[in-house]
Amino acid sequence: MAGRASSTGRACWPIRASIWPGTATCRHRTAGYRWRRSPTSTTASTWSAGGYDRVDADAPALGRNLAPADADDLREWHAAGQLTSIVVGDDVVGAFAVVPGRIGWIEGDEVHEEVVDAEHAGNGYASSAQRAWAGRQLENGDQLLIGTIDAHNHASRRTAWRAGRSCVLEDVFLLLP
Repeated sequence: MAGRASSTGRACWPIRASIWPGTATCRHRTAGYRWRRSPTSTTASTWSAGGYDRVDADAPALGRNLAPADADDLREWHAAGQLTSIVVGDDVVGAFAVVPGRIGWIEGDEVHEEVVDAEHAGNGYASSAQRAWAGRQLENGDQLLIGTIDAHNHASRRTAWRAGRSCVLEDVFLLLP
C-alpha cells in the first residue's frame, strides 16, 4: 500500500521514505487478474479507509506515517479516469490510482493510492496492477511509474520490486525541536 505522510494530527515520528521509479514490465501478469475503471469514488474510499484501518492494527509504526487518500482526491481521480478497481474473477479486491506527477527531479506517473483487501493480500494483485499500468503505457511510450514508499512499508517495497521498480533514493525526515 502506497501512501502519504500522515496529516491527521497523530503523533509523528521520524519518517524514512524512498522513491521507487521504474518502468514496470507488463509480462507475468497474475492469471485471472484484470482492472477496470472504478465504479464510484465512494467504493474506492471504502477500500482505502478499510486498508488503512488494517495497517493501523497490524503495523502501528507504519500506520502513524500513512493516511488514506482524501475523498475529494478520489472523486477527482475517478472523474479523470485515473482511479481503477483491481478485479479478480467477478470480485473487486482493491483500488489503484496513478496520477501524472513529479517527485523531486523525477517526472512520471505517480502512485497515489494502492490498496488490496486483506482477504486477497499476498497474491500479487498490487504488483499485477502496476504491470497492467505498464502494459497500457506501451501504447504511449515510456513513462516512469514513481512513488514514495515508507521505510516501514515492507509489503509495498516488495510489490514495487516485483513490478520491476527499484529504489533510487532514501530520504530521512527528522522532526526538529
